Amino acid sequence: MIKYFLSLLILVLFASCDTEPNINNPDNALPGLFSVSSIEQVRFSPGNLQYQASTNMWRFAINQYDIVGVDNANIAAEYDGWIDLFGWATSGYNGCMPYFTSTDPSIYGKDVECIGGTKWDWGICNPISNAGDKSDMWRLLSKEEWEYILKKRENASELFGIGCVNDVNGLILLPDDCVLPAGISFHAEVAGDSGSDLYRKVNNFTLSEWNQLEAIGVVFIPAAGARLEKKVTYVGIAGYYWSDLAFEYDDNNVYCMGFDSSRVVWEGLSNRTNGRSVRLVRKN
Repeated sequence: MIKYFLSLLILVLFASCDTEPNINNPDNALPGLFSVSSIEQVRFSPGNLQYQASTNMWRFAINQYDIVGVDNANIAAEYDGWIDLFGWATSGYNGCMPYFTSTDPSIYGKDVECIGGTKWDWGICNPISNAGDKSDMWRLLSKEEWEYILKKRENASELFGIGCVNDVNGLILLPDDCVLPAGISFHAEVAGDSGSDLYRKVNNFTLSEWNQLEAIGVVFIPAAGARLEKKVTYVGIAGYYWSDLAFEYDDNNVYCMGFDSSRVVWEGLSNRTNGRSVRLVRKN
């Protein structure tokens, strides 16, 4: 029981290559289809969302396994590098800027309880420079949609597991009706404990193997860590990804999908002020 609560606490608290992704869709979405309800499927963005304050430019990471990591500590209004850990609703709408580091939750979303379908959502508000370059093309997943992907779609338990891709730890999601390439096996598992060295013991893919998996639409969600003010932690250990919905009993907290090597949850909680990753989707 103590171990369970320690893992839950981690979840609640909870580089780059210059090669363009080999994706042929005009909006740069990955080809795999993921059911998020009984009637809707989505395609994932080709990487985590990134922002450059000095140019006010948004892009998706060049590769799914790319993360900024500890350099998120440089977050500032004038910073000319990229960041990828954001406070909730920091799309730039209504003055809620992606470089905010304040610990005052009232300035993140201005007491909005759900940002789905609004300009508080990064993908609705902003053009993504390497993925269509128009606003209102991408969106966040809801808590219920994360749950559907991880629990409710057909054979859900066989379609995700932790692993290591090109020496980066993270969560691997197989699309609906996935047929693996010949010679590549996948273990739909998590490890029995928490630790950065345990991801590769479940699944460990070389870049060559990963390129084959990505070509059939497999998604990699990197363990990009977390940020509180300018302190960056858990890089390579855990990942925390915003949903669009605040916690109904305390709206200073927001639902997020979180994982470490030992577990994956779709209803973790995080304070609005914490720096978390953003992974967007497109409607099929």
